Amino acid sequence: MISTSGGEQPAWNGNGRELFYVQAGESGSRKLMSVRIGTAPAFQAGTPETLFESGDLQSNWGRSYDVAPGGQRFLITLRKEQPTPPTQMIFVQNWFDELKRLVPTK
Repeated sequence: MISTSGGEQPAWNGNGRELFYVQAGESGSRKLMSVRIGTAPAFQAGTPETLFESGDLQSNWGRSYDVAPGGQRFLITLRKEQPTPPTQMIFVQNWFDELKRLVPTK
């Protein structure tokens, strides 16, 4: 088992031996967690460790962070206000045909 307290937004370290995820913290903040993973001779998960805590690790869509290739640095999307999910989605079919109609080539 990776986490006993739940988690979301998983991301692998580039080396494939460490899994990062976000877990609920105190006072509405979120914690970025790290777990070492072993696969030989069988799957083994280490003890989860808290790397840091931030209210910006909250996301309604996708991950709110990404991991640098070496697994030592993180890019976090900063929130200026409470994120809101999109209210609508526009799905366009046959857009290439419409593009040809609107912008004909010679």
